[in-house]
Amino acid sequence: METTNTKPEDQVQDSTTVEQVDVNIDEIFGMPGAENVMLPGEEKPKSLFSKETVDTSFFDKPDSKKDTETYQMQKFKKHLMNLMD
Repeated sequence: METTNTKPEDQVQDSTTVEQVDVNIDEIFGMPGAENVMLPGEEKPKSLFSKETVDTSFFDKPDSKKDTETYQMQKFKKHLMNLMD
């Protein structure tokens, strides 16, 4: 009679052991010092509803004389187009 519980010659048997180990996480990662502590700043966080002033003066006045002439010509052309309609 032939036995069926035999292992092939090329198969390796693994063994596992389980142990309980005490680990101190503070030793591994360290405690944060004063340089890592975040303090509240003076500025309030910005939100969608917070009002802030934005300098839009560059929209109103051109930078140079050439820009002034170009702006005036564009304005004049728009006026003429409106008159032609």
